[in-house]
Amino acid sequence: MKHFGLCCPAETGHLHTMIPLGRELQRRGHRVTYFGLPDARPKIEAAGLRFVAVGDLPSAALLEQLGRTQGIPAVLLTLRWFYRVAETFLAAAPAILQAENVTALVVDQLSPEGGTVAAHLGLPFATVCSALPIDPDPDVPPVFLPWPYRPSWRSRLAHRLVRAIGSPLGRRLFQLRARYRQQWGLPPETSYNSPRLILCQEPPALEFPRAHWPPHFYFTGPYHQPGDRPAVPFPWEKLDGRPL
Repeated sequence: MKHFGLCCPAETGHLHTMIPLGRELQRRGHRVTYFGLPDARPKIEAAGLRFVAVGDLPSAALLEQLGRTQGIPAVLLTLRWFYRVAETFLAAAPAILQAENVTALVVDQLSPEGGTVAAHLGLPFATVCSALPIDPDPDVPPVFLPWPYRPSWRSRLAHRLVRAIGSPLGRRLFQLRARYRQQWGLPPETSYNSPRLILCQEPPALEFPRAHWPPHFYFTGPYHQPGDRPAVPFPWEKLDGRPL
């Protein structure tokens, strides 16, 4: 029996992708534990999975603040939060994972610190794309922009320029991981994705054409199954013919 550790942001969309994977691993006889912020505990335990806290940052306060913020300030606020979460995980998770005898990690693509910790502990890990897959393919617009797909040299140049401008926004996160990698005697990071397995819960038909998917990248489609989430009542009686 393996002991799989789940690592993803405590926000609902990421949990709704990771929980079904954890339940399926558990159904197959493995031990499964989510390691993360306390805000995730109710949903994790309601799904029948084990929870172990790493740090005590309150993400609910961030979500409330994000709800009142738009544009670049919202992006900067999110990146600052990701930095605090990553810093907490890098500092505290290795000892916790060792104490729990974890044998492999399942890491959200937006929690790349999980891959760094896995490398430090010598653990295999899989990357899960809970959102759109983040990939530096110059033929494809950055995931955070609503640009259409145009395979022209002008579009490729625009994509490269945007990524060059945008990369400083995530540079602190990269430098944080680089500092820990150096401290732990690891080689420099060339990719924060798993070299073994990358899963994407998106159907391939929704993705732009790409020429160079990694050979270990798999589109799986959604993971959700009946019973994964509590039923939410819908007020059908209020439907009166007006558009929703």
